[in-house]
Amino acid sequence: MTPFEELNQAIQKGNRNETKRIVQLLIEQQTNPRQILDAMVGAMDEIGRKFQCNEVFVPEMLIAARAMKEGMALQDAYLETLKSTGKAVWFTGVTLAVGVISWAFSPIKFQADMGILLTFMFVWNMIGALWLLPALAHFVLKPAAKDSRP
Repeated sequence: MTPFEELNQAIQKGNRNETKRIVQLLIEQQTNPRQILDAMVGAMDEIGRKFQCNEVFVPEMLIAARAMKEGMALQDAYLETLKSTGKAVWFTGVTLAVGVISWAFSPIKFQADMGILLTFMFVWNMIGALWLLPALAHFVLKPAAKDSRP
């Protein structure tokens, strides 16, 4: 059974801990957040269909909704962390670059050269941290294989 099918089943059964565990696993595997959300919505669609057919009732729907909410909280926290970290890296890189670019106008040749060099270094390190490292991490870092021992 795929993690998405497990997530669907966990939400339909209302198992909040299992839902949270599967969402965490999918995030660690660097799954697209949209795919995780689509799987959760699919589970709730199935619960809605069962409700229309009188196979489940309001309490089961509420339990499933709470399980989905538990998974959403983890996914939202992950996305907010990525957003705030990116802003902090950008702000730090720009602040440092602006601080040393003024050295380029110094009458001391060495200081002027260092101002240009440091500005270049800060800007390219920022760009690397924002775009290159996440892309590199996606291809280099693979999720650890699960231990098959009990």
